[in-house]
Amino acid sequence: MKILQCISSAAPVAKDHKELANIVSHLRGLGHKIVLTQGVWDMVHPGHTRYLAKAKAQGTFLIVAIDCDALVRFRKGPGKPFDPEKERMDIIRALRCVDMVILRKMTKNKMDTLQAVRPDVFVISETTGPEVQDEILKFKKYARKVVNFKPQSSNSTTAKMRKMRNGVFREFKDGILSLLDSFEVKINGESSAKEVAPKPVRSSAKKSAKKTGKK
Repeated sequence: MKILQCISSAAPVAKDHKELANIVSHLRGLGHKIVLTQGVWDMVHPGHTRYLAKAKAQGTFLIVAIDCDALVRFRKGPGKPFDPEKERMDIIRALRCVDMVILRKMTKNKMDTLQAVRPDVFVISETTGPEVQDEILKFKKYARKVVNFKPQSSNSTTAKMRKMRNGVFREFKDGILSLLDSFEVKINGESSAKEVAPKPVRSSAKKSAKKTGKK
């Protein structure tokens, strides 16, 4: 029910960092407290919605940066993300707690979005990885406050993908074993049939014709 309550009309998309910076400047003039968070948001689950709702509670306007497909593949390897960037953006935009999104493209400057927004609060996750944890001091150069959230769900995207792979493997394995069992039964059945099959017996008429030389 809480997840459904977080759904509303789609949040707008900032086309680039220049537009985003102008919007943020206008919002600050209206007295808004800007919150920024960023991530992949792949295979969105309840932990994501809790995380974003909690992030929104840190201020009055939540901006979510979403990693593009190329950036995700570069950071996490081939085979990811599971959901393409367009679908991930549409899902995050539909959450009521999200006020604006921007697609985070692959650039040499990893902090370009943070530098453009310069948020009052920058929210990160403990699951992000040690390389980001080490950069918290750098983050504080562009954000007034850095908040580090603990995981909001035990069912992470990686865990979900692992379960899916294991399930597919089990189904494939069971299917192969069942096929081999059927094949073995069929072979054994044919072998047994050959062993018990009666030998053909010539008719008495043919035997008599052979003895008399008649055709």
